[in-house]
Amino acid sequence: MAKTYENFPGGSRLVVVMVCGLLALAVALVFCQTGGYDFVNFDDDHYVYDNEHIHHGFTWHGLFYYAIHWHAYTYHPLSTYSHMLDCQLFGLDAGGHHGMNVVLHAITAVLLFLLVRQMTGRLWPSALVAALFAIHPLRVESVAWVAERKDVLSGLFFVLTLGAYVRYVRACSVGILPASKGRYAIVCLLYLLGLLAKPMLVTLPLVLLLLDYWPLRRWQAVEDGDEAETDRETEIGDPAELCGDEVVDGNPGKMPTLLTDAGKMPTLPKARHIPWHLLIEKIPLLLLSVAASALTVHTQVNAIQSLESISWLSRIANALVAYVSYLGCFFWPSGLAVLYPHLSEGISSGTAGMAAAILVAISASVFLGRRQAPYLLVGWLWYMGMLVPVIGLLQVGGQKMADRYTYLPQIGLVLGLVWALTDLTDFLATRAEAAVRRLSGCKQDAYIIKRFLLALSVAGMIAALAVAAWRQTGYWRDSETLWGRDMMYPNLVAHYNLGLTLAFANRHEEAIQQFEKAYAIGPNDEDTLYSYAQSLGALGRTEDAITKYREVLAVNEKSTSANDGLAWMLLRQGKDREALACWRYAMEAEPKNIVIRGQIAGLLAASPDASVRNGKEAVLVALKLVELTGGKDPLAFDTLAAAHAEIGNFAAAAQNAQTALDMATASGAEKLVEELQERLKLYQLGKPYRRVPKKSI
Repeated sequence: MAKTYENFPGGSRLVVVMVCGLLALAVALVFCQTGGYDFVNFDDDHYVYDNEHIHHGFTWHGLFYYAIHWHAYTYHPLSTYSHMLDCQLFGLDAGGHHGMNVVLHAITAVLLFLLVRQMTGRLWPSALVAALFAIHPLRVESVAWVAERKDVLSGLFFVLTLGAYVRYVRACSVGILPASKGRYAIVCLLYLLGLLAKPMLVTLPLVLLLLDYWPLRRWQAVEDGDEAETDRETEIGDPAELCGDEVVDGNPGKMPTLLTDAGKMPTLPKARHIPWHLLIEKIPLLLLSVAASALTVHTQVNAIQSLESISWLSRIANALVAYVSYLGCFFWPSGLAVLYPHLSEGISSGTAGMAAAILVAISASVFLGRRQAPYLLVGWLWYMGMLVPVIGLLQVGGQKMADRYTYLPQIGLVLGLVWALTDLTDFLATRAEAAVRRLSGCKQDAYIIKRFLLALSVAGMIAALAVAAWRQTGYWRDSETLWGRDMMYPNLVAHYNLGLTLAFANRHEEAIQQFEKAYAIGPNDEDTLYSYAQSLGALGRTEDAITKYREVLAVNEKSTSANDGLAWMLLRQGKDREALACWRYAMEAEPKNIVIRGQIAGLLAASPDASVRNGKEAVLVALKLVELTGGKDPLAFDTLAAAHAEIGNFAAAAQNAQTALDMATASGAEKLVEELQERLKLYQLGKPYRRVPKKSI
């Protein structure tokens, strides 16, 4: 078939390259501001800057550790390795980590455009699909949040897997068996890599079945040999030739146009039977999905909310409302937040019923119109199906929905809507052209005007979305900006994290205000109570801090951090015996905690309260402390020296004190050197060391 171009070379390589460049530029313009942003105190610590296996970059220990372990309740080693790569390249400069997210997202958007164009033969609708995906405000959370690297990375492998599948389908259509087997192996490999980036991709086999229906049209039965030949001619091209010029907008070469010559909406032939061969074909991919699903449930077992906290009825109601809410956020992306917590009063039956009615109405409509508009059915099922793992039936965490969950599901929604708009516009333009031709004999005026108005409307919509996405991205500048923005809901996590940010900046009065608000929402939240107590202690409000620490222990009596914090407050009041009891509780929970062990040994050896001191036990505890620190910590030898002095073994005390002094001198710790010199003089004079009690504040 000869290559033909109508009016404008929409399928030329130059135009395709220009569209790719514009997509990348749009992503860069919206998200480039993140290059100057910091990490946020919401999972970025676990994923990057406070994770000792990651922030050192690539190490054999780190690579092996996360090959067999998971973190943040998910097994996603590929995403973890990408964070290691960032640390290797940029250290803990957050701008580099943000920049990598932007690059991955831009690549995914470009590949999505090339993929949709290859499957459908339409350049400008494909570009619109990619643009709406790339710069919609719902993408901000996935791109601007460093910890959501797993979103953009899995999205890249998602699109690559679809592209590899298209190549496999083409090989099958022309009967190249060896090539088809090899290409299917590539599909499986890319899918596995996607699952290792984020198990959200477990529903990808469903997406492939939907693409088989439209636009690949593998579900349709052939009527006769002529139709078989026609189908052969309308098969998709090779994605390896994504920038080829076989496909042009308005006249897509070997690809079927969306309208018939008469300007009527086309229909797909009826499928005569269920395409079992297509289901069987997906079995290897389904097995990978099942394995990934089982592993994910296993890793998240401690994070899954119980039915006592959120009942099945509440989960189903929330799922129905969430499906509709995501639609609302897509069409009107206003009021987006980091967290959408479950409301204490729950969802009313009326609200859930209305959401169910909306979903049923849409589902029935797209099903009944499947022959005239198969893309709507495909897009809707893509959207509904890909959200299933995160719709809240298996509730992990406290959120009822999240913007990041829409990263891949809404591609289907965009695909269906853009094609509906394209078909409708072409249909109306064709009818208008016919009417104008009958009235005036002018053939092109109506068509050109319709195209111009459509292009103007699309450009305005994209510009509005870009501005909204830019503004939304600005909220991720730092933790204080992020959580200050997220107060539109009764959000315990937002108040708590903002309080942490302020406390870290030594703005404890402001931090306490946020902790009080979080406490009012969740009075039994252990983390809030503990941080509240820390800020009270930092301000010298010892009694109030003790009260909060005791509230933490009422929730979790084995809390190591609360016992440790309470012990310090009691020590400040001169209550050494009570402080020692708290540290003993803490050591029972964490026997290898060297800080707590050091405090116990120090009290047993040098407490001003004679009833607390126990030299023999102090020596045993201190010896274990030296062992746990590998004999490399001067404070451990200092504690051992005080313990020996308590039992009268001043020679051993002086020897250990000298060892501690030598280590401190070598490390340049001047203040510690001065303290050790004073204690060494005591031991040389045959005197034990006694800690000077601090005055109560």
